[in-house]
Amino acid sequence: MKDETGTGAALDYNSGVGKLISARTVARSTGALRFHTDKCDLLSLLCVSNGIEGGVSKIVSSVAIHNEMARRRPDLLRVFYEPFWRMRPEDEEGDRPDRVFPMPVFARAADGGFTSQYSRTYINQAQEIDGVPPLTEAQNAAMDLLHEIGEELCLFAPFEPGDLQFMTQHVTYHGRTAFKNEGDASRVLLRIWLSTPFSRLLPEGHAVQWGDTRAGALRGGALGRKSWLFCGSDRGGCRAAAMYSLIVTCKMNGVDPQAWLADVLSRIAGHPVHRLDELLPWNWRALAQ
Repeated sequence: MKDETGTGAALDYNSGVGKLISARTVARSTGALRFHTDKCDLLSLLCVSNGIEGGVSKIVSSVAIHNEMARRRPDLLRVFYEPFWRMRPEDEEGDRPDRVFPMPVFARAADGGFTSQYSRTYINQAQEIDGVPPLTEAQNAAMDLLHEIGEELCLFAPFEPGDLQFMTQHVTYHGRTAFKNEGDASRVLLRIWLSTPFSRLLPEGHAVQWGDTRAGALRGGALGRKSWLFCGSDRGGCRAAAMYSLIVTCKMNGVDPQAWLADVLSRIAGHPVHRLDELLPWNWRALAQ
């Protein structure tokens, strides 16, 4: 779980000097976010509170963008089926020898299923690495058209406290408008990357991003020491520590963490308060049976 609280000023994607601003830095600013996917099968966003102005969530189908591009500019659509070099940011995945890698924006798996993994920031950051081919005029035009169509087709969803979004990151892009904070009225979003046992089959070429492309695989995209240590705030760190402790406690007691959590959540509302110890991982197995 990561605290996506906007704590800084509005930032552009390029400071105009030196290296490009990282996707994480922009996400934690109060500026707008352009359409992108996260590196997970399912993304969940929970609005705890919002700023005094803006912060409207934008969601669009990447399939709809694909089909509209096919109608308007099939030549640029074909470009997205070719490799785009991308960066693995060090602040997310640690210092890796394979910091850049090529992968198409649009692809299809062996069963014909469509998937798109896209972040223009990571593509632009790869351009900072020696040896990476420069973006072509057609590649830049294709990305410009993607964002243009996205703005035309997207759903605008004001994020109110308590709102919860679930989005598959293979056929959905998301972004947001800029927002303002004032005093206690600040934007706080909690984000969870979810791995599920009903994950889809991915193209073989996506193994460089996901590791395991099989249907039903439990996987995530950004795997690295710094990703797991990053929490975003003290409060987020406390929540993460509590969840990690529960997961490891389950494993130490031979309990499936996912099964335990699902069962406890279904029981806890009606479970007697004086018998809460029955729900602890080392006591739960007998209760579940």
